[in-house]
Amino acid sequence: MSDLDILVVLPRDPSHRERLEAKKRILLRAFEEGLPWDYPVDLHVTGPKGFQQYKRYTRKMIEIG
Repeated sequence: MSDLDILVVLPRDPSHRERLEAKKRILLRAFEEGLPWDYPVDLHVTGPKGFQQYKRYTRKMIEIG
């Protein structure tokens, strides 16, 4: 077993503060929906430029929404 990797791509490249705020909101919502607090989640938040980098180094992506 491994961790759950989630990549969230925003419409524009976020600042460091915006990235942290988005991660906080997403994880709090996930915990409210029943994700165990100790579940290993690796959450990445980026914009279009960062997404291009992730695409180069990722073997498989599943697009949702």
